[in-house]
Amino acid sequence: MMNSYLTIEPHKTLKDKVYHALKLAILEGNIKPGKNINLKSIATQLQVSITPVREALQKLVTEGLVENIPYQGMVVIPISVEDFKEIIPVCGALEALSSQILAKRQDNQKEILELEKIINKMIISVDIKDELNYNNLDNQFHYYIMIQSQNYQLIKIYDSLQGFIKRFRLISRDINERFIQSLEEHQLILKSIRESNPASAGILCQIHNENMAKNILKSINES
Repeated sequence: MMNSYLTIEPHKTLKDKVYHALKLAILEGNIKPGKNINLKSIATQLQVSITPVREALQKLVTEGLVENIPYQGMVVIPISVEDFKEIIPVCGALEALSSQILAKRQDNQKEILELEKIINKMIISVDIKDELNYNNLDNQFHYYIMIQSQNYQLIKIYDSLQGFIKRFRLISRDINERFIQSLEEHQLILKSIRESNPASAGILCQIHNENMAKNILKSINES
C-alpha cells in the first residue's frame, strides 16, 4: 500500500502535475518494480480524478518506466543489471556529445556560470554528506549541458534513458571517496568546456560515466 509520498508540484496542466508526482515516486523507489499501481488509490492521494492518473501512466509507459500487463494492470518495469550495462555507455556517449557541442560554442559564458553554480552546490552537498541532493545536482549538471546543446533529437533520446539512470543512481549511496572523485570529474568537464576543448570534455564525460557505472555495479554486488 502506498503512503503519502505522492505530492503535486506546480506545473502547467493537471496531467503534468500527476505525471511528475508519479515519476518522482518511481525514480525514488517509493513505487516498487513489479508492484501493481492502484489508480484509484493514487487519485485519492493526489485528490484528482482517475482520468489524469491514467493519462500520466500512459506517458510513463511510453518512457519505459511503466507497463500495462493483461489481467494485472499497470506496474513499474523492473530494470536488470544487463539493462544498465547496455544503457550506461549510450548515456555516456550522449553526454559526451552534448558537452562537445557546448565547448565549441563561442557564446557559452552564461552557461559556464550556471554550471559553476551547480558545482558550488555539489561541493556543499559533499561537505554535509547529502548524497540524495548530490545525485540530483549530478543529474542537473548533465541535463543542463544536454539542454544547451539545443539539439532536439539528442535531448529526446537522452530523456528516454533518464528514468533508468536515476533509478540506478539511487542504489549507490556512498558520499565518501566516490563522491569526491565524482565532484573532481565534474570540475574537469567544466574546465574543458571553459577552455573550449571539446575533445577533452567528451572524453571526461565518458570517463565519468564509466566510473559511475563501476560504483553502481559495486554497490549492487555488495548489497
